[in-house]
Amino acid sequence: MTNLMPQYWALQAKAAPFRDYKTTLADKNPALYTGDFVNALRGDHFTAWEQEEQTFLSKNPFAARSVSRVIVEEMPHYIDDFTRAFPKLTCNFTIYVAPSFGTMNAAAMRTPDGLALVFSPVTILRYDGDRLSQFKLLFDHELFHIYHAQASRGAFGASADRNEPLYATLWSEGLAVHVSEGLNDGIGRDRSLMDLTLQGRARPLRQQIARAVLADLDSRDPAVSNRYFALGVKGGAFPPRSGYYIGALVADDLARTRTPDQLAALPDREAHALVRSSLERIATARE
Repeated sequence: MTNLMPQYWALQAKAAPFRDYKTTLADKNPALYTGDFVNALRGDHFTAWEQEEQTFLSKNPFAARSVSRVIVEEMPHYIDDFTRAFPKLTCNFTIYVAPSFGTMNAAAMRTPDGLALVFSPVTILRYDGDRLSQFKLLFDHELFHIYHAQASRGAFGASADRNEPLYATLWSEGLAVHVSEGLNDGIGRDRSLMDLTLQGRARPLRQQIARAVLADLDSRDPAVSNRYFALGVKGGAFPPRSGYYIGALVADDLARTRTPDQLAALPDREAHALVRSSLERIATARE
């Protein structure tokens, strides 16, 4: 584990200028702070969203440090619990606990240095709160992306391709929602989607969403992916992040006849066909 939070707290304590953050964090961790992973500290001053996170931290310093400390302390237990469920996981990846300046709460990525995870305590506190059970859910979701990448030989899970086809994102995210929910008894779909209102808003539209995803299934256009997976999209036909909801329904459907290990190991072409068939069933199912 690479924990960059002590350096971050030190910079905060002395009200350091932007250049010190960039020198201490970004310049020394180039595999982490890139446009493809943690897209922060890229210019010569804090962006508006980076400054918003700094302001949030100034109002919640003790809670942020508490979340950071719990994540670091609990991480070995989270890994032990996950590997009991998925003993084939190979622990050859890097885990960062680091500030993301509001760009993400957590993520899995294939970097030039190999597979990596990042967890950002301040952003987690800001968007997910300080519930211990939510930390583990988030960890299981992201760690499953790593396992999925290993099991599928790089076809799914943690990708280095920012413009992967929509079906790959749908399958990766949907299966991670399904599996992380199963690893956390009683957590429920609302919390496994990490949005307590998404299921209620998306369920009445599930057939329409499934039909729209089918039409876009092979698209590599980032704007199309954002339509289904980005948080801040406004004015769309469907709720933001509805791709997570539909992807989880696809995973639920395919899990009726396959184990999580079998699902994770599906090769690209077979997964594509199965995802398409499942979406067709969702799109035509009777209410």
